[in-house]
Amino acid sequence: MVLCGATLVVWPLALLVGWGLLVVGRRGLAVLVQVGAAVLVGCAGAVGVVAAAFSG
Repeated sequence: MVLCGATLVVWPLALLVGWGLLVVGRRGLAVLVQVGAAVLVGCAGAVGVVAAAFSG
């Protein structure tokens, strides 16, 4: 449940921050924020699937 909440909060915020940085001209930092958010959301999803598989 916590992972779902984190995903629903982190992903949209990271997208907004990434686009904001891109508009300001900080392309490298925008890419870093987007990739970091993608890795975080991917790991949260994988942990969620494993937790669901073992919780019965």
